[in-house]
Amino acid sequence: MSTGHIVGGIDLEVLRRGAGRPVLLLHGMQPVDPRAPFLEMLGRHAEIIAPSHPGFGRSARPKDFETVYDLVHFYLEFLDSLPHEKLTLMGFSFGGWLAAELAVKFRRRTSWTSSTPRPRKWSGGAGTIPRPGRPISIRCPTRSS
Repeated sequence: MSTGHIVGGIDLEVLRRGAGRPVLLLHGMQPVDPRAPFLEMLGRHAEIIAPSHPGFGRSARPKDFETVYDLVHFYLEFLDSLPHEKLTLMGFSFGGWLAAELAVKFRRRTSWTSSTPRPRKWSGGAGTIPRPGRPISIRCPTRSS
């Protein structure tokens, strides 16, 4: 089920599934498809809360959002609006970055998991928000021995 949730004057599209311990699922460059089979599987064990980031899906994008930290502050306000005392953060790709930032800033109420397999650097510029449909380049850092 997809619902609207207003946070800081922004109408946010939020996909919800299942029941149990709440999991905030943050997507990568594409919003979560409501027909994705993994939602039903996760929903058997948890309450899945999967918002479409502002500017993605049917969520409005404020004109003043320019950096990933605008999204982090927005999601801090979103977390405050939820009735849950604790929740788990899960992020795919770009959503993993957001989940990591939120886990640091909201650690008293979260545990987190990221599906990003290893640290990556997005070359679009420090803290800038990737735009849907725009190609991005990802570099994996190397270690010197």
